Amino acid sequence: MTTIALCLLLVWAESRLAAAAPRATTRALATLLLPLGLALMPACEYDGPHALRLLGSGPAAYEACEPGETQPCYTGTEGTEGLGACRAGTRTCLLDGSGFFGCVGEVLPGPDLCGDGIDNDCNGLVDDDEDCICTPGETRSCYRGPEGTLGVGICSPGTQICQIEGKSWTSCQGEVLPEQEVSGDGLDNDCNGLVDDTFGAVCAEGEIRSCYTGTPGTLGHGPCGKGTQTCVAGGMGWGGCDGQVVPADEVCGNGIDDNCDGVVDDGCS
Repeated sequence: MTTIALCLLLVWAESRLAAAAPRATTRALATLLLPLGLALMPACEYDGPHALRLLGSGPAAYEACEPGETQPCYTGTEGTEGLGACRAGTRTCLLDGSGFFGCVGEVLPGPDLCGDGIDNDCNGLVDDDEDCICTPGETRSCYRGPEGTLGVGICSPGTQICQIEGKSWTSCQGEVLPEQEVSGDGLDNDCNGLVDDTFGAVCAEGEIRSCYTGTPGTLGHGPCGKGTQTCVAGGMGWGGCDGQVVPADEVCGNGIDDNCDGVVDDGCS
């Protein structure tokens, strides 16, 4: 029979004899039970009407009580009650008066919640977790580009949000970092302070312009006219002049100034 069982037996006997017998009766019963093994275990201590304790076990291991009776209670670490968020609860006597049950409503120490302004671990300090770096939901600007590029050209910051536990930030969202320069778009893509400074670029890729490669002075004479050329990939140069008409050998009798010198059928006899 365990120590607690022996003590419970004493309580049972005491609760039923208390109304009709003096306390000496209960003590006598306890004396009869001791030879069963209490000598090898912690003794039971009489602690008032309907209550016994196990010596050395702290709070009452068993307490008879008035049905429905309530008492304040707290099962947290000693010294934390009343600090920070920690509060006592209430325990209620069972309907059969055999003891108290639970501790309803108590608030025990827990992990610190970063940035909530509450001493959650009830040590007298607010938000003292050394891992707390931000307040949950807090936002801040961020930028991971090379130093000196933020705010230059297309480069701009993004946003980070403090995670729910307050110990880390989300990745940087929405930032614009330096890119390869795109010639002719009118932007400083590489954020170096210069627009369209692609090395060796002479035009904007896909750009179209008029062109003429005929002998100077011949454009606009006879059939000679302009064509068009398109900027090649990377803006590194212009393509051929398509559609132009340049001077040709004179064809006698066709009534055309084929060589675009301003004279029709010149040189024909």
